[in-house]
Amino acid sequence: MTSGGYSLPIAQPLLMGLLVLVGGSAALLLCTPYYLLAPVPALALLVVLLLGCKPQLGFYLMLFSIPIDQYRTLSATFPSLTLTKVLGILLVAILCFRVVVQRQRLPLKSKLWAPLGLFLVVNLLAFLFTRYPETAMNELRQIVTALVFFALALVLIRRQDFFGAVPKVIVLSISLGALLSLYGYVFNDPLFAVHVDAGSLKRGVGASNDPNLFSLSLLFAMPLLLHYALHGRGLWRLLAVALFGLNALALVLTFSRGGALNFAVLLALLFWEHRKYLRPRYIGLLASTVMAAAMITLLLTPAAYWERQRTVTDTSDSSISRRMDYIVVAWDAFRDHPLLGSGPGTFIDCWGEAVVAGKVEKGESRNYRRPAHNTYLEVLVGSGVLGLGFYLLVVLWALQAFVRSQGVLLREGDESGASLVGAFKVAFLSVLFYFLILSAFYHKFFWVSLALSQLALHFTPRVEVEPCRA
Repeated sequence: MTSGGYSLPIAQPLLMGLLVLVGGSAALLLCTPYYLLAPVPALALLVVLLLGCKPQLGFYLMLFSIPIDQYRTLSATFPSLTLTKVLGILLVAILCFRVVVQRQRLPLKSKLWAPLGLFLVVNLLAFLFTRYPETAMNELRQIVTALVFFALALVLIRRQDFFGAVPKVIVLSISLGALLSLYGYVFNDPLFAVHVDAGSLKRGVGASNDPNLFSLSLLFAMPLLLHYALHGRGLWRLLAVALFGLNALALVLTFSRGGALNFAVLLALLFWEHRKYLRPRYIGLLASTVMAAAMITLLLTPAAYWERQRTVTDTSDSSISRRMDYIVVAWDAFRDHPLLGSGPGTFIDCWGEAVVAGKVEKGESRNYRRPAHNTYLEVLVGSGVLGLGFYLLVVLWALQAFVRSQGVLLREGDESGASLVGAFKVAFLSVLFYFLILSAFYHKFFWVSLALSQLALHFTPRVEVEPCRA
């Protein structure tokens, strides 16, 4: 046992052997030109032991790193080696050790495994018949990775994490990105903003690598921040209000047209979710708050932002007009392979063929490999009507789980718990709406939302239905 009361994840003889191995590795490194790396084996062992005792810490770090994807890479030589991959491999190894050696049972039960499994099978079949095996194989690998992340969330998020640490880690990591975005935009720091030195539009991205992905994250945090503003305690309420404003400002600084459209949708969802506050005694306060927010927004929003938003219906804008071409190419690909699709992730190859054939993007601006900018189109083209059907079934069952859990908590009188589940539900809906204009099938906020929907049901008290009396 450690001093904190946690059991060490390995037997003492094995631990002694690891200590000897670590000591020997450090001694060897000291005799090489890489002597500065001598502390690394000891630090690695400490990390493994810490995660073995508290694997939730590793998952918290994975959650925290979602909005900072620009700085997750651990090596410039191996850009695919990221912090989340290393943590994921370590957590999977620790859980496998617990199952095989310690004979523990992992809480993996979920209604979603059936449609997710069928979705994977459809994609495997599509891969067997695709004309683009390299692209499809890479996509299959990412599907499996997403399923592993979903499983880790199911296993490692406990009840106290669901109602405590998990939402706070999410909002704090996203708000940190919002703060970095504001800093980068104001001080022209290329680490946290793009086009700071160019003649094109300067845009804040925080620690993300794409304004639209960053916008999705900002929107995901807002329902949770509103929950804390309404049901938080002490300073959390004031902090939540301040962070909501910070995230809204960061959303403006992305200059994302999709972000603005989805922010309008999110506000409508939030008004509906919290419609009980739209009572006469709250109307005055609500109207004052909305007017104050509108005035602050008008004062702080750059004029270039409104100019960019006006182009959302301008078909002469290449990025707007190109979206119709995406639909045309997707429809042609779907007609050729309606049942199983052309192979997972192969819309970019279908687009490339259409460009080469001169059907779309004629001229110097053409790009041979573009995503569909619509997750549902990507799935339809990649795995056909079967794949899209199972995918939508997963989404609908997840939403149903949130609704059921929220209803039970309300009947139990747990308004705070119901509000948090409702916030997770609205955050999930914001991702689903954003997927209409963004290809982001593997975004971890989507996959953690699937897991949270199942955990919401699992952590909700069972309510006995009383028999009807005559």
